[in-house]
Amino acid sequence: MTHHATCQHGAYRLTCQDYDDLWEHAGGKCEICRTSAAETPHGKLFIDHAQEYGFFAVRGLLCSKCNTLMRYVDRGEKSDPRARAYLANAWFVRLLHARHAGNVVARRQQRVSA
Repeated sequence: MTHHATCQHGAYRLTCQDYDDLWEHAGGKCEICRTSAAETPHGKLFIDHAQEYGFFAVRGLLCSKCNTLMRYVDRGEKSDPRARAYLANAWFVRLLHARHAGNVVARRQQRVSA
């Protein structure tokens, strides 16, 4: 896929499938301002992550302008309602919730069959 041409998803411990899932969720657009990758100055979206948790805590895909905005938001220097909505739906949090739900179901099934 063309969106893999300039990505650095390996540095964030993402598989190609993970990156494809991120891209699909974002619809090929910045998850804050909704600018398409093709319309950005760099012609791509950047992988955003939560600095306090490390590279594995990928939040989503952003244009360069919104990626810079998130630095200020993370430091508490700016507030933006679109950024808050984006943070509330961070990819790594959605993934952890889904995995936890799967684990709960598996444990219940083990108890029932035991």
